[in-house]
Amino acid sequence: MSTLPKIVIIGGTGAQGVPVVQALSDTGKYEVVVLTRNKSSEQAQTIGSLPHVSLLEGTYTNEPDIWTVFKGAYGTFVNTDSHVIGEKAETFWGMRIFEIAVAQGVKHFVWGNIYYLTKLGGYDPKYRSGHTDGKGRVAEWLLAQKLKDVTVTVFTTCAYANMLWGAGQLSPVKNDNGSFTFYSSIGDGVIPVVALEDVGPYVSWIFGHKERADNLDLITVTDILTYPAIVSAFEKVTGKKAIWKDLPYDEFAAFRDMTDDIPAAFAAGPGEYHDPTGMSLKENFRGWWQGWRDSLATWDMVDVKLLDEIHPKRMRSLEEWMRAVGFNGERKSVLKDLAGNQAAMRGRVASE
Repeated sequence: MSTLPKIVIIGGTGAQGVPVVQALSDTGKYEVVVLTRNKSSEQAQTIGSLPHVSLLEGTYTNEPDIWTVFKGAYGTFVNTDSHVIGEKAETFWGMRIFEIAVAQGVKHFVWGNIYYLTKLGGYDPKYRSGHTDGKGRVAEWLLAQKLKDVTVTVFTTCAYANMLWGAGQLSPVKNDNGSFTFYSSIGDGVIPVVALEDVGPYVSWIFGHKERADNLDLITVTDILTYPAIVSAFEKVTGKKAIWKDLPYDEFAAFRDMTDDIPAAFAAGPGEYHDPTGMSLKENFRGWWQGWRDSLATWDMVDVKLLDEIHPKRMRSLEEWMRAVGFNGERKSVLKDLAGNQAAMRGRVASE
């Protein structure tokens, strides 16, 4: 039986969870247990093969599974997925998971968070975005607990730079002549992005620095930039031609196949908890894009000095990320691409 401190990962097979599991495994300091709905999935098998990593089949929307996975745990990193369970369920389960973790003796609780856009926008309803607000509410509640024997850390990320690979909000479209078009609904605003390849070292630092991480909201950003700056970085890195096309939101939503009849919690698989009564996918991202259009994310919110201290080799611009991962505008699976990038990043760090 392992004598290493047990760290439970909820959301460990997702785009953010994978680098977290890899980083904690690399330290050799923890027994990492990943709660997963399907231990036989390709992604679960991949992370389950890492040193000091094991899998427990279950779901975080089932209390018996939560009680079981936290038994004997020292810490946990929790990153729920509102696009699966929905905003209302994410708010409830974020709180309930914490309560059960504390009852089971967990001493360090890390919450995977994103910008709370409604609050950042002064609670103006035009910034209402369910998948950000659910996490943000839980983060506020967690930081207010201030329990004597439990360290709470909020780990706040933003739009993944890696979303440029996929078929979602940020990915460019390749034209017949080989050029690319970057679509948005942002106007002159700025969007914050973070490289998933840098997420692991941040979370590893959090668990290794309990006192400094106590009641800390660690906001992690690689770059905050306009869309013309994104296009410029792409052209500079790839040598390919690209243009920017900014659309009114309704046109952008139609272009991205986001409609009012698709729920924001669109990603639930067979047998997974699913609440279709929340915001529509279209309205969810209307608030998301409005937040960036009005530049709600600013550098003065980010402790850049601390990020540099934690991860001296972190990527500091979207252009640097594009060069590091070989971004070329073509579409790839974010998870599969991330696995290769993680290996490359570890090799780069080791050689420097």
